[in-house]
Amino acid sequence: MKKKKNRFKPILEPREHEVVVEKMGLFGEGIARLNESNILFIPFGAVGERCVVREVAKRKHYIQCKKLSTIETGPDQVTPKCSVFGICGGCQLQHLSYEAQVEQKRQVLEHVVRKQLDCSVSVTALACPMPYGYRRRTRFRQREGQVGYFKKGTLDFLSIPSCPVAVDSINSWLSDEKNFPRPDTVHDISLDAFDDGSVKTYTGAEQTQMGFRQANAWGEAILRELIGKACQKGQKGILELYSGSGQLVLPEFKPAPDRHYLGVDGDPVNIENGKKCFPDSNISFEVGTLPRWMIEKNSQDPGFFESFGTVILDPPRSGIGEELSKVEAFKKIPELIYISCDPISWSHDVRKLHSDFELKEVIMVDMFPQTRHFEVFSRFVSKV
Repeated sequence: MKKKKNRFKPILEPREHEVVVEKMGLFGEGIARLNESNILFIPFGAVGERCVVREVAKRKHYIQCKKLSTIETGPDQVTPKCSVFGICGGCQLQHLSYEAQVEQKRQVLEHVVRKQLDCSVSVTALACPMPYGYRRRTRFRQREGQVGYFKKGTLDFLSIPSCPVAVDSINSWLSDEKNFPRPDTVHDISLDAFDDGSVKTYTGAEQTQMGFRQANAWGEAILRELIGKACQKGQKGILELYSGSGQLVLPEFKPAPDRHYLGVDGDPVNIENGKKCFPDSNISFEVGTLPRWMIEKNSQDPGFFESFGTVILDPPRSGIGEELSKVEAFKKIPELIYISCDPISWSHDVRKLHSDFELKEVIMVDMFPQTRHFEVFSRFVSKV
């Protein structure tokens, strides 16, 4: 079995324990205590569940365990819809009711806001109306003439007949044997499903031509609505960094002589798509690597950023980085909207921005039901 890099210290003589799960952790695991100094992390555990676990590995502050059996289920536990849940590495929360998933994610984000940021702003949650069958973009592995994913925590291939979180058209594609690869094929394949039921496939180098759009159509519409409401009162321009092709902002954007939009992204495919989709004289795009693009713009024209009233950030999972938060021109824009798919990197960035921006609004948008992942929508105003 091919193992991914192990960050844990293995336990040579593992013990077994009967415990009750007390709460959920940041990554969707159950948390139980043996005593004040021994905290157990239990994948696929649920609050209130009494179970038998075995120690697997140890880190500085907790012990990673494997659940062996359930003695008594918790009040929020349900039967997963996927036949390979717990084996596949894709989903972490199918064993919980959807209402419990949403509340658990809200509490995770609230903990970050309260404990890590020492902020009193309340956290609201928006639940997806389709807890299953929502994912319109996904990447599969192709091995041995089959299509599937990797098994949880390994690089071992797992063939799957269907995926309950994917839209119907992707599952129809999976059920058609003519789409299966040759037995000697070893590469990934990305599927992009559209509203008309068609599915476009990308393999190898073709995947760099996909451009970016959200995997959940509902989530994309919600983020667009939240951004539109936040920006509708502004009279100055909008600067979107990590813009993709502008699909989150521009469908709701109303250009005017003194109100313009500039999108900046490092992917030329996204920029070209944006120019084709939104051909307006007050809408422009530039290819740029951040934070270098902002530093160079500020050096060339110190007053360049004064025409913008709002900056929108939707960075990759790693966040905006130390250098971008230090750009002086960045700090002078009156309003900042930050969308993040990782609450940890988001909290790190917010701490960097704290001296210049005040956090006003935080919303958990459940873009990825059945998984531990979600989107953070946050709005700030400048203190300058």
